[in-house]
Amino acid sequence: MDITVQAARENFLYLTLIAAGIGLLLGLVPLVFALRKGKTGLGLLANLICTVLGAVQPLLALLAAGIFTWVVLRKGSPGKPGEAAPTSDSTQPE
Repeated sequence: MDITVQAARENFLYLTLIAAGIGLLLGLVPLVFALRKGKTGLGLLANLICTVLGAVQPLLALLAAGIFTWVVLRKGSPGKPGEAAPTSDSTQPE
C-alpha cells in the first residue's frame, strides 16, 4: 500500500475520533439536564446520538444537543405510574 494512502486513512480515522469526542462532550449538556430532571434514559440517548452525529458532522451534534436539551427542559418531572397529571384549570371549585 502506498504511504500516502495509508497516511490519508489514518488522518481520516483521527479526525473522526476527534469529532466523535466533540459530540460526546456536546452530549454531556443534555445528559446533565436530564439527570437533574430524572430522565436518565433520555439523557443517555441524547449523549449516544450526539456522539454518533459528532463523528459524522460536529455541527449536527451541536444541533442535536440543543434539541435534546430543549426537549428535556420542556418535559415535566416524571410522575408516578397511574397518577393523573395535574391540570392548570383555574375554574376548580374551592
